Parts: sequence; C-alpha cells; structure tokens
Amino acid sequence: DLLWPASAVGAMAGVSDHAFIERIADRSGAQGPVRSLLQAYATSTSVLAVAVLGLSLALARAQDSAATLGLTPVEWLLAALVVGVACGLLFHLFIGGWGGDQKTFLATVAVVIFASGMAAGMGISPLLVGAVAGLTVSLVSEKAERLASELQRLEHPAIIVILVFAGAMWQPPALDFWMLPAIYLLVRAPAVFASAWIAPRVVGDL
Repeated sequence: DLLWPASAVGAMAGVSDHAFIERIADRSGAQGPVRSLLQAYATSTSVLAVAVLGLSLALARAQDSAATLGLTPVEWLLAALVVGVACGLLFHLFIGGWGGDQKTFLATVAVVIFASGMAAGMGISPLLVGAVAGLTVSLVSEKAERLASELQRLEHPAIIVILVFAGAMWQPPALDFWMLPAIYLLVRAPAVFASAWIAPRVVGDL
C-alpha cells in the first residue's frame, strides 16, 4: 500500500530537485529569469519538504516519547525547536573567531553529531533539530556561507551511508509491482517523442 504514494513522492522529488534542474538547464544552454525561477522554486520546495518531514517525524515520535515525561506532542515539538536553536547557537559560539576551512568542517561535524545525538536521546526527529540548527546558524553566524560549502563535503559520504542502510532494510515487493519500471519505460519513450513533436506546434515562436 505504501509503494504507490512513495513512487509519487519520488517522482515529485525528481522533477523538483535543484541539481536536476540545473543539469538539464546546463545541457540545454538555458539562461534567464525562467531558469532562476525554477531553481528558486526547487530550493524553496526542498526546504519546505525538509521542514514538513521533520515536523511530521517529530509529532509521530512525540506520541510515544512525550507520554513518558507527561508532555503533550506540542510541548515535545517546542522542545525540539529549542534544542535546534540551542545547537545553532552552540555552533556560533564554538566556531568563534576561528579561521580556516578545516576547523569549520570539524565544528560542523561536531554540531551535527551533537544535535542528532540530542534528538535521538529525546526521541524526537534529528532531521528537524538539524534543520532548526542550520536555520539558526544562517541567521546569527557570519560564517553561514562557509558552513554551506563545508556541508557539501559531507553530502556524498552521508548519501553513501544512507544508501547502505536503505539497502539493508529493503525488502523486495510483490511480483506485480515489478511491472511498474517496465510500464514506465514503455510509456516514457513515446511520451518524450510526442512531447517534442507537440511542444513546438503549441508554443510556436514563443
């Protein structure tokens, strides 16, 4: 039952990914306000998706974790926001007047690990805490741009770790669902040719 909504979410993520849009625009040589608008939409929707997912995970976990301390889910969510803000301020104080990319990288790793550990210990969403911490850093720290560049160094190793865990937890679906990739390939090829033939005739010289 979860495969269909998961496939829909994956399709939406594919067409709204910032890197995907940028790669297609580079290959086609597209420049101008439309490209900037699409990239801005992709970035904003990604941020919104992370925020909504973090809130959902936090509220879902709060149903079980909050009861042990006698807190309501809303109070537990506020606790997650407070921890995220505290971690962001901690990074701002920890990095201080340091210079150099290596120290910024180490401080970034330390704060991410600390924020995730705090969230896991409290039973709330590490994703939400990390997002709030990053938002706090972007608002109060002068090294926000350097932090963004340093986080890119963590992106690929993190993706590899996530894929390893995802592969370990994956279970093959029923045989009927294996028809989806075949149907996709059969539909995609004629759709691409048809859209390439229809688009110039509909849009014209615009």
